[in-house]
Amino acid sequence: DLTEHQSSSLCEGQCDEGFFCGPASVNQTLCIAGGFCPKGASSPRPCRAGTYRAELGGTSQASCNLTEPGFFSPTQSVQQLPCNAGSFTSLPEQGSCELCLQGTFQNSKGQSACRACRVGFHCPNGSSVELPATCRPGTYLPEGVDFRTEEDCSVCFPGSACSGGR
Repeated sequence: DLTEHQSSSLCEGQCDEGFFCGPASVNQTLCIAGGFCPKGASSPRPCRAGTYRAELGGTSQASCNLTEPGFFSPTQSVQQLPCNAGSFTSLPEQGSCELCLQGTFQNSKGQSACRACRVGFHCPNGSSVELPATCRPGTYLPEGVDFRTEEDCSVCFPGSACSGGR
């Protein structure tokens, strides 16, 4: 590190932890929220995805907080953000949320899991609501079959009319 070898009597050495000193700095600058500044930093380093820091003056990645299940944070975040309805995170320290899989849904923000879609409803990927199970016109849902996808629907018999639905 070049700052260790500065020979001018006006140089006072490296910046302290929690501060950064840009080129030709005269004074230390308190480290930004969403980042951290180890000793001698010339600029702030961002908290990595899945972590955040609301306060100024972070000194290391360890001073960034881990996101909780149901929440995420992109790089250099100052807060954790709740997953939107239709998505979730089941683990801490996540940089993004996962969509609910087909057959599941989540109607609330900030959740750590998706809920199973009930019989008589279907839920495509990323569902935030259960949709009533319906088959396309020209098809029908046979008795005793639970609708999960359109593949559960059968084609109408020749000479029959099916308007779709259940």
